[in-house]
Amino acid sequence: DNGTTNENVGVGFNALLSNTSGARNSAFGYQALFSNTSGDANVANGHSALFSNTNGDNNVASGYYAMSNNTTGGNNTANGFFSLFSNTNGNYNVANGRGSMYGNTTGSNNTASGNQALSNNTTGSNNTANGNSALIKNITGSYNTGIGRSAGVYTSTGTFVPNTNPQFSVFLGNGTQSKTASDTNQIVIGSNAIGEGSNTARIGDENVTALYVGGNGAGVVLNSPNGTAYKITVSDAGAITATAI
Repeated sequence: DNGTTNENVGVGFNALLSNTSGARNSAFGYQALFSNTSGDANVANGHSALFSNTNGDNNVASGYYAMSNNTTGGNNTANGFFSLFSNTNGNYNVANGRGSMYGNTTGSNNTASGNQALSNNTTGSNNTANGNSALIKNITGSYNTGIGRSAGVYTSTGTFVPNTNPQFSVFLGNGTQSKTASDTNQIVIGSNAIGEGSNTARIGDENVTALYVGGNGAGVVLNSPNGTAYKITVSDAGAITATAI
């Protein structure tokens, strides 16, 4: 027990060993918060959790080697074996699951939930990954959403080519794929659906044979090149009408 100086609590071999001016920290486990000197309001629970933290603040790390390499990053939450392991000064990240966000170093504002979700991300920021291995191959891409097992992991170029640098893209569904590794503003929805490239939206895989929109009388709105919106409808006789709206 390393005492309660400056409202710190350290329980375990060398827990909070190096602390000098840090306050309101709690460390439970072998070498938890070992290197902390001036970081405040951190919670480390597990073997070597937040081991390298020196002056990062407001972090919560729970699990074997969770956030072990963090030095100055703040306001992060890591739950799980090796979660946020490589983070050094990334901020405002949330990683839940074994190896989630393992490789993140400086990426910030990411949320990963699931085994190895966003595991290889290093500097990408503002990503959301939910599901086993979701966005696992992303390295530098930012502002992406991947929901579902292995969502957004690979591209359709070749066999199992990693999707490493998507931007502003959405992947919803098991095994959804990007067109290439650096597409921007791509939306892919449906199990095993493959994207069509930057600035496109794809719903369903090759087995989908019909797309239903709304109820009876519903229409689809499309914009002309000059920006005029037209509602496309079909009559009971099958006649198609375009009406400006």
